[in-house]
Amino acid sequence: MQEKRKSEADHITAARQELLRACLPHVVFDGWTDAALAAAHADCKLDPSLAHAACPRGAIALAVAFHKAGDDLMLEAYKKEAIENLRIRDKVQLAIKLRLEGMARDRDAVRKAAALFALPHNAAEGAQLIWGTADAVWACLGDETTDVNWYT
Repeated sequence: MQEKRKSEADHITAARQELLRACLPHVVFDGWTDAALAAAHADCKLDPSLAHAACPRGAIALAVAFHKAGDDLMLEAYKKEAIENLRIRDKVQLAIKLRLEGMARDRDAVRKAAALFALPHNAAEGAQLIWGTADAVWACLGDETTDVNWYT
């Protein structure tokens, strides 16, 4: 059977994930900085051009990927839950609980990311990521409405 060829985007996504895994131990000490990214790059020995393509904005690109990975973990964990008899507010509470639990082992990286996205020049992106998480919560509940519940 012939293997499906990976696209350029697949290679870049895989490189970003590899850099993210390698970066997490360095983030504890260096924060989401270019120093942490350089250490991760050295650890996983990626081709420099591939590493740059994976993180064109430097370490902040990894911080964004880290946040989005937390959303993905929440979605995967939510799919495994028995939610048939839960009220909407209980489903929302469960999704948020799963989101927080999914990132518990990387508590220091979460703290450093919160500090990074609280900086004035990153605040808009941080707000966008939080809205993305809120959207992910409603999406995993299967709610497609755009009434006041979505905005609250």
